[in-house]
Amino acid sequence: MKYLAFDLGGVLFDFDYNIALKKIKKDLSVSVDTVIDAFFKKDFTLDYEMGIVTDYEFYTKFKTNFAPTLTYQEFIDVWCDIFIPKEKIIDLVERLHYIHKIILISNINRLHFEFLYKKYPKVFSFFSDLILSYKLKSIKPQRRIYEELQKRFNVSFADIIYIDDRVDLMPYAKQLGLNCIQFQNYEQLLSLLDYYNVKIIDEHKKNIFRKLKNTLSKYKNCLLVGIGNKLRGDDAIGIEIAEALKNKISFDILNAEVVIENYLHKLCEGGYDLILFIDAANIDQDIEIFNIDEIPNNLLTFTHNSAFKLIANYLKNFSKCDILLLALKIEYTAINEGLSKESEQLKNVIVDFFIKNFPQQESQWVLEEN
Repeated sequence: MKYLAFDLGGVLFDFDYNIALKKIKKDLSVSVDTVIDAFFKKDFTLDYEMGIVTDYEFYTKFKTNFAPTLTYQEFIDVWCDIFIPKEKIIDLVERLHYIHKIILISNINRLHFEFLYKKYPKVFSFFSDLILSYKLKSIKPQRRIYEELQKRFNVSFADIIYIDDRVDLMPYAKQLGLNCIQFQNYEQLLSLLDYYNVKIIDEHKKNIFRKLKNTLSKYKNCLLVGIGNKLRGDDAIGIEIAEALKNKISFDILNAEVVIENYLHKLCEGGYDLILFIDAANIDQDIEIFNIDEIPNNLLTFTHNSAFKLIANYLKNFSKCDILLLALKIEYTAINEGLSKESEQLKNVIVDFFIKNFPQQESQWVLEEN
């Protein structure tokens, strides 16, 4: 899992003050270029982005300098509607957020933020936290706002990858030790994320992880069960994931290997709302999720397909909990060999997904294995 800090304006959203100013051109006492020059070269909006002045105080300043007849409501209407979402970057952030921790860090004023938050709530749901200059009363590149970023990530500056379109913000951020990407375009960002070894899931995994996260979040008491044969290559992926997640997520963990029938009593009497089985399977995609009634015949490997079907049907009939299977594509099942490169990478992505989205909150326990 990586720690990514994204800027907003110029990265997630394009913005153009000309859109607003052209709407009120008749009210302006100066040219549009004069206003734009004040915004970008004379720090006209600085105290507003720092939260030093209120919305109405900034409106009064704007009115006095540029538009003496403009009403407050007219100002709000045109001031906010200047943003254009960058759909490819937003989709990338969604794919990243399932397995990485991402924080938004933005020099922004209250009116702009509340407008965007109300209009694009889904975008802001991809971030673990929001660092907004007007709330913190500190703007980039001041040290305080970057220290707040480090504090909320709870890692060193050297562990953070910082993405911003403004070249003038890069030198100080680099001086602090941040790994900096001066954003230019989508392709360049993909290339530099790859340079920093940031894993990016594909569209299919994004849809599966979205479904899995939304589904698992509905349950209070979950058990994750790893199934697999540690002596048959990729058939061990389920048990290796379970092992890697012990004491790291908010679910109880059971590593059943190929003797799932030995744990029937524990599965039935554990009082779980949901049991999630993870196992290698004969599927075309890397990962699929099945409800118990959807599981095809011969989906799992021959060493534990029959046992799983038996247990699943028993639990369906005698347990009140819901049952899901997270099926992972099998590549090789050679005896006495470890996971293939492909399965090792898939294992790491899934482990990152669970740790990111279902972190351990209280002291969890691991079922005692026979």
